Amino acid sequence: MFRKKSTRRALNAYKALDDEQQQIVKQQYIQGTHTMNEWLNMLDGVINHHVLVSRTHTRHTYPGLMVLIIGIIASVYLENIVGKLEKMFPIYVLIALGIAIYRFFRPSIHRLLQNRSLPEFRDHYLCFALPILTMLQDDIAKDQPVELWVDLREKNGAAHKIHKWNQEPIKDTTTTFYQNEVMEVRTQLVDGTRIYFKLGDITRKRVRERYNANGKYKTKTKRKVKIQWQLKLAFPKKNYRLTQQSQTTNATSSAKYLTLKVQRREDNLISYMPDAQVFVSMMQEAYSKVERG
Repeated sequence: MFRKKSTRRALNAYKALDDEQQQIVKQQYIQGTHTMNEWLNMLDGVINHHVLVSRTHTRHTYPGLMVLIIGIIASVYLENIVGKLEKMFPIYVLIALGIAIYRFFRPSIHRLLQNRSLPEFRDHYLCFALPILTMLQDDIAKDQPVELWVDLREKNGAAHKIHKWNQEPIKDTTTTFYQNEVMEVRTQLVDGTRIYFKLGDITRKRVRERYNANGKYKTKTKRKVKIQWQLKLAFPKKNYRLTQQSQTTNATSSAKYLTLKVQRREDNLISYMPDAQVFVSMMQEAYSKVERG
């Protein structure tokens, strides 16, 4: 009973999403330009829907297969015990087989929920984007457009392969590199500073195939992930200038803007959870190098 109620709530939550929110769930990526409040409301609804779906029993069930097995066993039993039912044996098999085929090919409620949910291994990127936008909310004008892009699709596919020279080739080992873009934010703060933030990673996959001492063929796979944080702030020259301690900073200058770049790189697990505090420390580092002028 509880399972039926939770399933019904998950389906109703999906119907309550607007067209753009449903598009996010179906396509598994976010791309567009909205005001900050519009983004927060949109992502909050998608996350609430995902939480309801994740709490729902979504394992595949195959009762048709069980019906087929039971039908065959019952038919054989009845044929051996009651000779008169010998002619009904094919009927039992056909009925059971029909039910199994119908159940297998008919979209179940659990498959429907899985198609209407975000992948578990990528949902934390969505949960990372929400606090980043919340942190910037007070520093962005209400009518200021915010460009946002978040990729929730599977990582390390064929389209993500990159060519990278490997200094030390290892015998019997194949090394492949993948570059994954996770999130991008572009907007302007109330003080006139233009901000561009990008999060991605490079995954190194090594597959070693060899025969061990016992003559058995073994395959061993190792993955290493390097997270890349990039923050670019373009400060308006009419409001900001470099501090005396930051005169040697590698900053680019144009007629109107003073641009500073802050980068972070760290090793992590293949299914890492980005830390929003890293973004905060990068913002603090950039602002510590300028002063009002």
